[in-house]
Amino acid sequence: MAKHSPWLATSMMFAWMASLGLPLLAGFVAELMVLIALWHFLVAEGWSVLWMVGPALTIVVTAAFYLWSMQRTIFEGGDETQPPASMDGHPIPDIANHEKLAMFVLAMFTILFGVMPWIALDMMNDWTIQIFEGLIMPILGNFSGGV
Repeated sequence: MAKHSPWLATSMMFAWMASLGLPLLAGFVAELMVLIALWHFLVAEGWSVLWMVGPALTIVVTAAFYLWSMQRTIFEGGDETQPPASMDGHPIPDIANHEKLAMFVLAMFTILFGVMPWIALDMMNDWTIQIFEGLIMPILGNFSGGV
């Protein structure tokens, strides 16, 4: 795919890396926040920090799978890649200019929220508190007999 659709391949690689949790991208912020929240919970409840091994191992296995799948999807095949029969012998096109623009905008927001995550977090804070207090706490109260 990288030979006949370089813009698509680049966009896919960027999205994979963001999802993988590459630093300075939004996925890294999400993974880091989950690990920090787990750490605080474990320390507050007096549990062993060995419980951090599972999530850390999950990140490593996911990274290995992502790199393997990127290599197979984007870089294998090269010129031997055969288009589907529905292409009827036409060359394989790369993404159009309007799609490039959309990918660029998504990439910029991914970088923006990775470098300055408080922009998104501040917007979500009030809504999160309202949802937690309005929906989740009453549900938990029903299960525990009052919270």
